[in-house]
Parts: sequence; structure tokens; C-alpha cells
Amino acid sequence: MNARNLAVCFAPSLFDSCAVWKTKASRDGHPGRTRRRRARVEKGMFSEKDLEEQRAAHECLMTMIVSAKDLFTVSALLICNALVHTT
Repeated sequence: MNARNLAVCFAPSLFDSCAVWKTKASRDGHPGRTRRRRARVEKGMFSEKDLEEQRAAHECLMTMIVSAKDLFTVSALLICNALVHTT
């Protein structure tokens, strides 16, 4: 799989695009989403804002996947400095 496909698969799990909606408590036992938001999601109707948030999450994760080596590699110099300062 390429980075874009991986991002599409994993972005919904890693980025909670409904975080804005979690500020309101629901009375019918569904914490975290308002009744109106839940109805739109259950019907499969997404607003332009929802789609834009999903696209942004996909792009962000795709960039992180492509740049993983740069983002998550610690240089040897930094490791040496850390070892010197801990002993």
C-alpha cells in the first residue's frame, strides 16, 4: 500500500474528527456527539466542513508516513549527548 492508502485507512482511527462535538453531553446515552451530528453520520450525510476535516487528516497522516524517517529518527549525536549527560 502506498502512503495515501495507508492514511485513508488509519486516519479515522488516529484522528478524532468529532472532537469538536464532544463538548456537549447527550441525553440519550451517546456521550460525545450531539443528536443532530449523530443523525447526519448515521444517514451518511456529511457537511463540507466534515469532508474538509477528513481530507486534512488524510493529508496530515500521509505527510507523516512519507516523512517518517525524518520525524522519528534520532541522530547519533543526540544519542551521544544524552548518554554523556546521564552518566
